[in-house]
Order: sequence, then structure tokens, then C-alpha cells
Amino acid sequence: MAPGVVLPLLLTTVVYANAHVIFVSWAHRLSVCVSLKAAYSQWRILFYLFAGLSEREMAHDYAVHWAWNEDMRTWNGSSGVCDHCGGNWSAFYNWSRKSQDWVHIHTIRDPFERLISGYLDKCVRAKGREHWANCIGFWNRVPTLSQYIKRLRNSSNTYGRGVHGEWLPYMEIINPHFALQSRRDSCGSWNGFDHVIRWGPTGQSLSEQVNHLCNNMPRIKHLSPFCLSAFPAELHNPHSTNKSGTMQHITPNNIKIVLKLYQLDYKRLQLNDFHKYWASYSHVEAARGTTVKLKEELASLLK
Repeated sequence: MAPGVVLPLLLTTVVYANAHVIFVSWAHRLSVCVSLKAAYSQWRILFYLFAGLSEREMAHDYAVHWAWNEDMRTWNGSSGVCDHCGGNWSAFYNWSRKSQDWVHIHTIRDPFERLISGYLDKCVRAKGREHWANCIGFWNRVPTLSQYIKRLRNSSNTYGRGVHGEWLPYMEIINPHFALQSRRDSCGSWNGFDHVIRWGPTGQSLSEQVNHLCNNMPRIKHLSPFCLSAFPAELHNPHSTNKSGTMQHITPNNIKIVLKLYQLDYKRLQLNDFHKYWASYSHVEAARGTTVKLKEELASLLK
């Protein structure tokens, strides 16, 4: 069963599944579920390289977007983006599991680092519509990190309507750049992934994990130079900076608040090492005050 596509030469497709994006390479029977602010841009570049797009074409976002037909028998190519796919991501996984030999990858980012990246990108750097549409609760001004974290905390016990009208916790229905990566209405809640990449302050770097997969997966091993191009050894977060005054607001109290806000992600996505990392720093900070080591490591993170 082959997918129907608008551009027959481009066998890479993208679906936006609420807080997540699923990149699909039909030619290589490969998919990646990635939440926003968790290396979306890098995966986008890689899958476009798989499709043979030039840098100019990448800049114009020529990827074919797809949605699953209601009869669940055929794939329809579409020039539009499926922004609210609801449960369609599960239909894709069910189909690919039964029909062909597919490999499915999930990329997860440490919630604390992801929050900082989202804050700097959408609240500090963003201007105009991008700012007021994404910086939750601060549409007309730039909040400090402490103010932003407290705004999320003060609303975290409320509920809102999900895609299917059901009531869901606040952290599952907020702007996708800050919502839980394990939210139940997106691909991040699926439990059938073949490989899970966990990107955070401990363990292997994102680049090391991705390039290891590329070098050890027969179907894309010959494309490993593309992987290194999209995920170079020295991969820094382009949305981070020390000049925003963020450092002074990474306090023991803020760390504790964020760990509680995203406790479901840390638990559901098996991010215990990352949780321990921040929890231990929070404890040390509270007992001894700001440590030189913490400042140095956070400065490195925010470069």
C-alpha cells in the first residue's frame, strides 16, 4: 500500500500532531515523533535531506503534509498542514506496524532545558504576533523567567478542553512549545517506539545518539553524512543566550516548581536521571547558596 502524494518525487512527509511533529520517510520506512523545542529544526533538516531537497527548497518548506483518511485505507497527500490531527497519529502507527517493516523513533528533551529554550525563543526573542501568540500570559511584555514559571504554576491546577472535548489538565492543553511531551492526545504518549532518544544534561549528547542510530541502522547507514550535517558534533541550542538575564532566575525554588510542573513527563518518559540531576542541584543550592559549578554548567547550556 503506497501513499498518495502531491509531489511524487518527494517521499518525505510531515504531520503536526498537537504538541508533536511526526516526520516520515516513506522510502526508508522511518518515522520520528518529536515535540516542539526538542530538536524539531534538526530533524526537519535531516528528513528534507533524505528527500533530496536543496537548501533553497528547505527554506520554502516544500515538504508534503499528510493526513490519514477516515476509512484508514489510503494516505492522502495535502498541501495544507494537519495542525489538529487528534488521534490520526495512532492510526499511522497501527497501519505502519501491520503493513510494512517500519522503524519508529521518539525524541524527548529534558523538560527543564526545554522550558528555558521555549521561554527564550517565544518570550524573549519573539516579536509581534509570534510573541503574544506563544508567550503564555504575557502577550504585551517580556517576563523574567521567574515570572513566567510562576505564571505556569499558578494555572497548573486548572483544566481545559482537549481535541475531542474532554477535560484535560492545564499542562496538557497549553501552547505546544510548553505542553507536556507525554500528553495523552499526541504521539509522545505512544509506547511502541523502536528507539527513544533522551536529550538532557546527562548522558550522551543529542548528536551522539542520532549519529549512532544512523551508523547502525542498515536502511539509512549510507546516509550517515546527512545525519552528521543535521546533527553536528558541536550542536548548540540556537535559541539560548546568557544576555537575557536568565541565569539569575535559575534558583532552587524555580527548579522545584519546574520539576513539579513537568513531573508527569519525568515519570512517563523515564527521565529519572535528568530529574535527579536538577533535584540534586536544587538541594545543593538551598544548602550552600549559588555554586560555581552550577553557574558554569548553566552558562554552557545557555550558550
